[in-house]
Amino acid sequence: MRSVSGIVAALALSTMAAGCNAQQSGDGPCVATLDRFNRIVQGASRDDMKRVMQCAGGMVGSDRIGNASYETYRYLGRDPGSFMIIQVQGDTVANTMQMGLR
Repeated sequence: MRSVSGIVAALALSTMAAGCNAQQSGDGPCVATLDRFNRIVQGASRDDMKRVMQCAGGMVGSDRIGNASYETYRYLGRDPGSFMIIQVQGDTVANTMQMGLR
């Protein structure tokens, strides 16, 4: 059985390996910033996540662990290599992680 944190870590590594060459500019919709990351907390709803980010985001994976289904979303930051990953279980934010956001 795979662990949720293992899935998030694997997605983070694959994001770094991909080089994140399509970085965003400014603070417009879908741009990952540290402020937006800090506003998306575990237990928040999927709608809260979309409201903070001003878009649905790019789903980069989905998985089923036992009876729980997970969807993982990635948002790119302004700087090369910066991003955040949000994992949603059902309709609730289960995990978040970021790298290089400011």
